[in-house]
Amino acid sequence: MLLKVLATYGWVGYPVAGITIFVSVKVLQWRERFYQQEMARITEIRNKLMQSKLELPLQSSVEQKEQK
Repeated sequence: MLLKVLATYGWVGYPVAGITIFVSVKVLQWRERFYQQEMARITEIRNKLMQSKLELPLQSSVEQKEQK
C-alpha cells in the first residue's frame, strides 16, 4: 500500500522542493535588504549624534539669537 501511495504522489515532492527553494531565496534576499537598511539607519543616526555633540551652541548665544 505504501509503495502505491509513494509511486502515485511521489512526484509532488519536486514542485514542493522548487517552491521551498524559491521562498527561501526570497526570504534571504529580504533579510539581507532589511539588514542593510538597518545598518545604514544606525550609521546615519550615529553620525548625526556625533555631529550634534561637536556643534553644541552655548545657551546664551541661543537665547540671543531667539531675542533678535
